[in-house]
Amino acid sequence: MRSIGIAGSCLFFAIVFAAAAMSAVPAPAQTFDEGMKAYQAEDFATALKIFRTLADQGQAAAQVNLGIMYANGEGVEQNDAEAERWIRNAADRGFAAAQVTLALMYDEGQGVPQDHAKAAQWFRKAAAQGHVGAQLNLGLIYHAGRGVKRDDAEAAQWFRKATEQGHTGAQVNLGILYANGWGVKQDPAEAARWYRAAADQGDVDAQYRLARLYETGQGVQQDAAEAARWLREAAQRGHADAQLNLATMYAEGQGVKRDDVLAYSWATFAALNERLSDKAVPLRDKLTARMTKEQIAAAEQQLYEWRTRPERQ
Repeated sequence: MRSIGIAGSCLFFAIVFAAAAMSAVPAPAQTFDEGMKAYQAEDFATALKIFRTLADQGQAAAQVNLGIMYANGEGVEQNDAEAERWIRNAADRGFAAAQVTLALMYDEGQGVPQDHAKAAQWFRKAAAQGHVGAQLNLGLIYHAGRGVKRDDAEAAQWFRKATEQGHTGAQVNLGILYANGWGVKQDPAEAARWYRAAADQGDVDAQYRLARLYETGQGVQQDAAEAARWLREAAQRGHADAQLNLATMYAEGQGVKRDDVLAYSWATFAALNERLSDKAVPLRDKLTARMTKEQIAAAEQQLYEWRTRPERQ
């Protein structure tokens, strides 16, 4: 898989954006919204007061947010026990966002003893309710055998459920299963189909993987130009492997017109990734040896312009 780690674990400290109508006890939507506005304005004292009032009334979304504020120490002294109490209260009542939050807590041992089996149990509860993030994570858990017996067929089922909701991470991971024949019959064409679904939505990993299929002709008709197109999409969004591959294609004129200036620029970007520097630096050195001073200057100017674009700030 592209990632064994639990997806979305960084969201543990994120406040839940949920309408009051999602909670067990109705409350004025604007009251919850006022709590959200106060939180976003970093007026934690006001947000805490609003969420505590709603939490005491039984509003699940407010209970989760109150728990997270305790976990973060926002507007209140940090308290793991209180964080768990409020989040578990909402989770026990079936609120999917709380169940996912509690699962992430158990998976990472944040505020509770680390317990991968309990993490899997809570992800399953939320996944059964259709929570797409839980479905993705449950698929990752079954692939990794983390808290459960490894079962790629089960992983494929949960990834497929998440793909039905358009989740790009699930689409990529399902594609990886098909590419390798893990839990499903190996089918490069099916892998390409799922990579393309995610690539069309802007997933850079999917764009890179789809490009590699076009390079090798696996599951699709071999097409170096199409491979270069998808590599460019991923490279422009910072995918280091795509940057290195694209540099090589420009250096060799594969699928694109040979262009040492672009090859040098992309190799330089790829060299910033420590994992790839042993390949990117020699490529750049090889290009430097055959480039004119004017070409190197043009490449350096291009690098400067790319690095200082407003969208990169």
